[in-house]
Amino acid sequence: MKYLELRNKIENFSKYSGVQKIPRSLIVNKGFPGNFNISFGEAPFLEKFGNYLDNSEAYNFSTIQQVIRVNDFNDAMDDIHLLLFDMADVSGFVGGKDVTDEQRKDIADFTIRKIFEFLINELGLEPQRFVISYLSGGKAEEITAGKYKFDKNLEADPFIKIAKEFGINDEQFIPDQTRTTLLALNFTPPVAWGYRNEILYKTDNLDEPLDIASIENLLWRPIYKDGTIVDLVHWENFWSFSVVGIERLLMLVNNSDKAYEVDHIMPLITKFSEITNSSDIQLCRITMELLRVFHRIVSDMKTFSVVSDSRKEKLIPFRRKFLQNCEKLGFDYARGLKELLIFNAELQPCYPELLLNIDAQANELIEWIGRGQILIKNKK
Repeated sequence: MKYLELRNKIENFSKYSGVQKIPRSLIVNKGFPGNFNISFGEAPFLEKFGNYLDNSEAYNFSTIQQVIRVNDFNDAMDDIHLLLFDMADVSGFVGGKDVTDEQRKDIADFTIRKIFEFLINELGLEPQRFVISYLSGGKAEEITAGKYKFDKNLEADPFIKIAKEFGINDEQFIPDQTRTTLLALNFTPPVAWGYRNEILYKTDNLDEPLDIASIENLLWRPIYKDGTIVDLVHWENFWSFSVVGIERLLMLVNNSDKAYEVDHIMPLITKFSEITNSSDIQLCRITMELLRVFHRIVSDMKTFSVVSDSRKEKLIPFRRKFLQNCEKLGFDYARGLKELLIFNAELQPCYPELLLNIDAQANELIEWIGRGQILIKNKK
């Protein structure tokens, strides 16, 4: 299956009532101060209401969001992780207003049914291969390993077992008592807490089940005293949504064990390998993954001068690695960068901004990368 084909399937899959399609958020946004966009729904909600807890109306939306996960970077990236990837809702992000308990159950049931309807009925995944984590209940302080020290007993996830309707057996549901399944955040502005399910899938190619999706149902309001969370109370509103990693799903439907073996990434790696006359696919792969990250940032922000110092600090290892790899491969990025940027944009026509003002983008990147080269020389 092709990248654009899967995107189209997701975008046209049936959504919750009232869901509106919205553009993706910029990779740098107010939802993640000091970081790049690392999740799905925070930025649109914050942009519309200025907060996460007291929305003045229901807000149900759908989008495909690009994400940069800087923590997944190291010198030898494994085959199942990408620094830049697409995250999409399946049936819509439901941001309910004044939701009754009965309505919560109906919304959560819809979210859960739709994710498995899509994965099983649309993509042909096998029910017996799923592994689903869920919060089995317990004290908040113990579940959060002492991070939040207030006395609150949380019941087991009341929603997820409806997935058994799709032929998923009891032993495939894995009880958990950690923050993997309790969405517990101390954000500014504050955000609701709730249940989270990781959906993993067993493959014949990998030793461990592959994390492909998650479900979140948020229903508690954190109570603060002197800047510290001291309690959780019933939240009058409700968030419910499921998200999938598009590249991870492509791995499954195409029977691949590598996240980068997709038709919007692998051709770029191949082209760079041909340009540099290198047979070291891993080296070429990491170099192009870094370029994809740089391209996304500069196409969104136009110039690195508007990126905060804390975010630029996170990019220093990326830039250093890119320069080291270019040196190893004998690649003159000042001459060859623009051609690669154009090709990267052509592989992702769903993001036309990648090709917009491409000369300016290339010049900005060449200058920014060059500053890193000067720093390295000065240190030497």
